[in-house]
Amino acid sequence: PPPPPAPPEVITIVEDDKVDIKEINIETTEIDNEDEFELIEIQDDGQVYTFDVVTNKPIWPGCEGIADDSTRFYCFNLEIRKFVVKEFEYPELSKQMNIGGKVYVSFVIEKDGKISNVEIARGVEKLIDAEAIRVVKKLPKVTPAKISGRPVRLSYVLPISVSLQ
Repeated sequence: PPPPPAPPEVITIVEDDKVDIKEINIETTEIDNEDEFELIEIQDDGQVYTFDVVTNKPIWPGCEGIADDSTRFYCFNLEIRKFVVKEFEYPELSKQMNIGGKVYVSFVIEKDGKISNVEIARGVEKLIDAEAIRVVKKLPKVTPAKISGRPVRLSYVLPISVSLQ
């Protein structure tokens, strides 16, 4: 069966003298060449950001010429891993004991592109963890992440897989 008809709309007429209407004065936002502006300096609170909020991700030295953001960030990740593979020296004692695994190193890419606050987020074994920290501290200076064209501090966690082959 067809749906029932909609109930009739009830319209109530209100007398003007019963409603108090307040007038609002709206200022114009138009400007001309004679207007003066005050520059406001943005205060830096030292906040550390994550990848999901930055406008531009950090850039590895040598990846600057890549136009596409996602390809440039892929280059960053690839080069950082190549650097770790090249610089990482498997601790002899860990080799002899056949110790391996995945160590997660967290660090901050500062506004000047240097690496700071290097620490183990999740470790494997003391010697391997210490070597991972040593390698990450050797990372070269990168172009920092940016929000609206302003460099910011960025948190990064690098997983490093360590195993005997």
